[in-house]
Amino acid sequence: MSMRTELPDAERFNPERPNLCANLRWKGMFIWADKDDTVPPSNTGSFWCLHTQTCVGPDGKFAEPGNCDSSGRKCHNAGVALAKAVTEETRKSA
Repeated sequence: MSMRTELPDAERFNPERPNLCANLRWKGMFIWADKDDTVPPSNTGSFWCLHTQTCVGPDGKFAEPGNCDSSGRKCHNAGVALAKAVTEETRKSA
């Protein structure tokens, strides 16, 4: 088990983190407006996985930028077949 340091919320919910999983979704992706630097970011924390359509990824961990920026997750940038395999593996080990 890795000992990952707890991130402050500003970083944990930052959707501009490098190496972010392509399967992570958030409300801001669907707002088609130019960025206004005079408006502070809302970072609502409403994130979900494209494969599970919930806030939990196929591996049973939260789907949020602070967790979904690591290729150490088995489901990171996974296609449908791999995501299903990770889901099944997670269910068997639970």
